[in-house]
Amino acid sequence: MNDVIRTFHVHHGKENIAVQGQQINGQWQWKGDWETDLISMRFQFTSRVQWVRSAYYEWEAARAGWVAHELVPKILQLENGALVQASQQRGLWRLVNEYELEWLFEGDEVQPITLFTELGFPERASLKPADLQGLPTLLFPVVAYELSRTPAAQPFGAVLCFTDHCDFDSADSLEVQLNVLQRFNIKVTKGFFYHDFSKRSENVALAQDDSWVNSWKNHGHEGAYHSLSQSIKPLDEAVSDFTHFKDPYGFKVWIDHGYQPYNWSKKHLSWSAKMAVIAGNQWKYCWHYLDMGMADTAWNQLETAHFSLYAILFKSKGIHLQKWHRAFQFIRLHQTTANEFAAMTAVLTYAKKAIREPIKVGVLQFPARIPGFFTVAKSIIRALFNWKKIPNTAAGQAVCYAVQHHDTVVTMFQTLLWNDWVKPLESKALQQFIDHKGICIAHTYMSVDHPYHRNRLLLHSTTLNPLVKPGLERLQHQISSKHIWNPTVSEALDFWAQLSDVVFHLDENKAVHAADSTLPGRAVLPK
Repeated sequence: MNDVIRTFHVHHGKENIAVQGQQINGQWQWKGDWETDLISMRFQFTSRVQWVRSAYYEWEAARAGWVAHELVPKILQLENGALVQASQQRGLWRLVNEYELEWLFEGDEVQPITLFTELGFPERASLKPADLQGLPTLLFPVVAYELSRTPAAQPFGAVLCFTDHCDFDSADSLEVQLNVLQRFNIKVTKGFFYHDFSKRSENVALAQDDSWVNSWKNHGHEGAYHSLSQSIKPLDEAVSDFTHFKDPYGFKVWIDHGYQPYNWSKKHLSWSAKMAVIAGNQWKYCWHYLDMGMADTAWNQLETAHFSLYAILFKSKGIHLQKWHRAFQFIRLHQTTANEFAAMTAVLTYAKKAIREPIKVGVLQFPARIPGFFTVAKSIIRALFNWKKIPNTAAGQAVCYAVQHHDTVVTMFQTLLWNDWVKPLESKALQQFIDHKGICIAHTYMSVDHPYHRNRLLLHSTTLNPLVKPGLERLQHQISSKHIWNPTVSEALDFWAQLSDVVFHLDENKAVHAADSTLPGRAVLPK
């Protein structure tokens, strides 16, 4: 085989340097003791990239901007017929142009996190990635190899997890939820509050009644902490609750709630302090704000174009007002300065109050809001002219990723907000999710009873909404027929951790194999 790589650069620490390497026995060989500080690598090929392996395990035409995170095969084919495959799944592949491939290991596309300031303004940041499985490189096989995101019993299928936030749970609604889930054979990761400190008197807290832990576990679900309390205690007391907490139930999953000061998405506690609590309780999986997007008729987290501003405005279903509300929130969270964010927040607050009190607030306070409206208009106009460039947490396909602090490793996961139980489970939307081997970790509120959640699961928190029944029946059928894998968060991420840890090698025939792996996989021939 002729040389495949023309130039090779490594971004390590503060350095971005050209590194010498050579193509030997079907792989790119280079030297460096950089596994712990490697930020990115960039390869320039001698032939144009013609095909890439898609998130749904098929060849598709290469395009600039194509990405493949850890759950997507890192395989491509050049115009001269050469196959190229990553030696491991860690990090993010991005096609810069038709000749250049960037392999990112650290940054806010690979390990994204949103940190909220005291005023609630979201700032994008990244976490330190877990150590790599040796020095990453490229393989040039005759036959490539891809691994399944689903178990051997249903390989290369779609994945749907539900995480339910307990903000509105009462004892009555918990019983109804259990019955509905049992009726349709659906598993969830169920969030619970531990402390009884809530603005809602009916909220369930495990410290007062932990019988719910076994009730849900015995039905095949898993429990998780949704922070520790519904409402926010005084700062010192809240932080003390968290730093001294000892998990009595052996949960694996932590789900941030609201603006609790110890959340991953808040700055009150250092990473060291948070990681100490994680390590002490042996929690493995954590969720932080924000969602990657909202589940609609498109809800595959690997197809990131569905969650852009363009998709919200022109491809999502719903009435015009709903679309603009979603677009407004998208711009507010992803494309504003701190001043614009404050103005948009004030406008939202004014609008909600004006609906309730149209004269006293809507009319009489309108003149004072005019400067804020101009600020908001400027932000919206700028976003609409630059919608392709707006960054968001979906951009890098980062459904889950391992981060590390000293010897403690925790896997973060991202979700789609699932307020609508009808649209995602319509026949066409559900079939597309299956055909594209989709992934969705849904962020739900099963017991919410807000009237504007028209397609909510329950009515009055106690009765199954008849509008959602047909979709649940379709979902039940697809799960039972093994077209969709419906694991808990721990089951899914335990399985995917194996995929992230695999190191690929070439055999004597230059075919790729997953060394010491029992994961389901299959050979991939050139297009």
